[in-house]
Formats: sequence, structure tokens, C-alpha cells
Amino acid sequence: MIVPFLDLRSPYLELQEELDAAYARVMEPGWCVLGEEVQAFEEEFAVYCEAKPKMAPNKLARFP
Repeated sequence: MIVPFLDLRSPYLELQEELDAAYARVMEPGWCVLGEEVQAFEEEFAVYCEAKPKMAPNKLARFP
């Protein structure tokens, strides 16, 4: 008897449109580190943690 360890397909199919759109927003501009999506995450996470957002040292990192 095979017991499935983790089913990622079902949740992916349920959220496919949203996940694919988020992936495209990050990958299309070519930003590997930071960019608008990461900056938005840092700001939202800082609010959640009740902390000030910090600036990462590698803001200019891009992939080819």
C-alpha cells in the first residue's frame, strides 16, 4: 500500500491562476533578489512583526 506523502497538485490546481500570476510578476522583470514583489513582502512582514522594514544589501542583484 502506497501512502501519499504530500499532495501539492490539488492545492496548486485550486490556486493555479493566482500562483502563476505571482510567478510571472516576479520572473518577467528578471529580478532575482528584491524587486517590487520582495519589497512589498518585506514591508508587509515588518508590519506583521511590528518592526521597521530593513534594506537588503543586494538590492541590485539580477539574473541574466
